[in-house]
Amino acid sequence: MHEKKRPSLHYLLTKIFMVLAVVIPLVSLGMTLINYRNNVQVKLDGFRQMLQTLDATYLYKLVHENER
Repeated sequence: MHEKKRPSLHYLLTKIFMVLAVVIPLVSLGMTLINYRNNVQVKLDGFRQMLQTLDATYLYKLVHENER
């Protein structure tokens, strides 16, 4: 009786292993891409803020020079 259950258990475990072997790398890749995209977005936002600050400073300098 145990002989009949053992192959089905091995078959089930093999199927689970195969599914996990495909799912885990896909989930890892997805998480990596999302993290990379968010990291790039944060850097771009920082550069945009820096550019806006430099632009505002430059415009302020031009206005101050024109007031003289």
